[in-house]
Amino acid sequence: MLFDVTIDDNILKRSPFEAVSATLILPDGAAEIKAGTPISTSYEVVSSSPWSGVWGILLNDVSIKRPQGSILVRGYLNATYASEHSGVTYDDDLRVALIAKGSIIDFEYETNGSSDDGTSDVVDVGQADYMILNS
Repeated sequence: MLFDVTIDDNILKRSPFEAVSATLILPDGAAEIKAGTPISTSYEVVSSSPWSGVWGILLNDVSIKRPQGSILVRGYLNATYASEHSGVTYDDDLRVALIAKGSIIDFEYETNGSSDDGTSDVVDVGQADYMILNS
């Protein structure tokens, strides 16, 4: 017997990370919320600036059939993939709003190849002057 297994999209760049479980409130008429979507302290979608009440980034896709998900509050985000997957355009105001709520998420953007000097193709835009994570 064959089983059809779907693996969730992964918006993390690397370990370690911290996420909080929550039952989310889907927008009217929405069937799902995509991983990478900013979430507020009231567990609702915050889809654009001014990012009022934003607290973290949804870690996995969530459907209306089972609206439980995990909200990333500390970690390393693959911002290129997460933004494309969620359809949300991240900006510096989002980063500032997350810091204001105590979330420490490092936004890392991928480019289309390696740099001229042969080093990493990841551009780290940073999140804070420090990051404390437990592995």
